[in-house]
Amino acid sequence: MKTYAKAGVDRKIREKAKKSLRDFESTFKLSKYGRVIDTPFNILYPLGKDIYHVKTCDGVGTKVLLAQLINKHDTIGIDAVAMVVNDCIRCGARPIAITDMIDIKKSEPKLLKEIQKGLLKGAKEAECSIVGGEIADMPELLNATYHINCDCVGEVKKKAIVTGEKINPGNIVIGFRSSGIHSNGLTLARKILFKK
Repeated sequence: MKTYAKAGVDRKIREKAKKSLRDFESTFKLSKYGRVIDTPFNILYPLGKDIYHVKTCDGVGTKVLLAQLINKHDTIGIDAVAMVVNDCIRCGARPIAITDMIDIKKSEPKLLKEIQKGLLKGAKEAECSIVGGEIADMPELLNATYHINCDCVGEVKKKAIVTGEKINPGNIVIGFRSSGIHSNGLTLARKILFKK
């Protein structure tokens, strides 16, 4: 198995489905403080003079299944925070606040405490506050024990917004070795690894 599509995630179909999300652009004019900036990475909205906010939302996907497999849930929150913080900083914004959403089969205090340890560690590493969240018991909807998403709000001065337009041949690119697969690509990775 070499492709996401064979693993059950057809990116071509998903891209077609995501085209309808462009309908949301009609709401950009509703911004109370000025023009919304649409970058290749994020949509930024003005909030006062020369300050823009960005809001990102993401989750850890099927990494929860790996956490269940090894019964280790105290790091999954770090991953959830990292997903939204990384999306936030790619436009030049500084993350300032996070909220989380945990859908769970049953609110087990011990399990939730472990998940929350990771959220706390991730927020401290990102130097931003956890300002709210939700825990929803959803036994009829979940096959896994739980699912976790986070939102992140960041802010950036207009002059510091990264759009990619100022990138030129000859610029220096700094790459860092990844510490692992993180939270993307796990559907395919699991199918390949567990097949063996």
